[in-house]
Amino acid sequence: MAARRDVGLLYIMWRSSSRIDYLRQVFDSARAAKALNPPLPVALATNIRVPPNSSLDVVYTLSAPSNGGDALRAKWIFRLLAIAGSPFELTLAVDASVTVCSSRLHAAMQSELARNRFDFAVGFEAVTLRKLASSDGLGQGGDRIRVMRLLGSMAAFKSLDKAARLWWPRYTWPFAGEALLLHSYEEAILRNAPAHPNICAAMNERAPEWRMIAQDTHSSGYQTHTTQRVCVQEVTSAVGNATRAAAPARVCRLLASPPAGALAELQRSNAILAEPLSTFWAWMRASSVV
Repeated sequence: MAARRDVGLLYIMWRSSSRIDYLRQVFDSARAAKALNPPLPVALATNIRVPPNSSLDVVYTLSAPSNGGDALRAKWIFRLLAIAGSPFELTLAVDASVTVCSSRLHAAMQSELARNRFDFAVGFEAVTLRKLASSDGLGQGGDRIRVMRLLGSMAAFKSLDKAARLWWPRYTWPFAGEALLLHSYEEAILRNAPAHPNICAAMNERAPEWRMIAQDTHSSGYQTHTTQRVCVQEVTSAVGNATRAAAPARVCRLLASPPAGALAELQRSNAILAEPLSTFWAWMRASSVV
């Protein structure tokens, strides 16, 4: 393997018998990422033979874990093995469906590496809030791992309330600055009102404002919410069920408590990728979400 690089994008693809051409998705995603961030190294960890591709700087092979057990457990074990074998000091591990939306991604990753604030950062859905520890670290003493939450600029769409089968509206965590990347979206929806030429235009239409991107119904386009009041009106209307109105109101409250001071400036300039869990939980409490 080549010498270890400072930061880089790592695609992880384990293929068994899928009909989806994930390798083509990786090539397309990596090419777009390189177009916006030419110096950003890109790697792929996979269990299949990969033809040469100019968008990939490193390709390394994953082997099936000998003690993988059931398929679900093995699915996550190979991801951990891929990250453990990463050629980068700071690794951004992504799926094939990721779309990079900003030329600031490489610089943001280098900024975080220089700051040396965390060992592991993760994005998560609202349904996991009660399961995530509020501590800024895991373990004890010298084995303590510094854990942070990825900011909303590392975007993904979430369902309003999966427990209640409220698949729509779908929304992102609020964020400031540019959306650096997005994990998965529906391309056909871009043609629906409010229409956008591409998903990155939809995500960054109001950059660098504090905002939330939402898809109100299964057929509506992606729109930007910047105020709690309008967000509540439009999302509640989309739900169309008074008994469930508390759910969108709860989500929209997040727009009422944007970051302030130095933290706000760091987020607007995309100088940081993550925040301490303690900061995140303070935001949740200030927004009356928890």
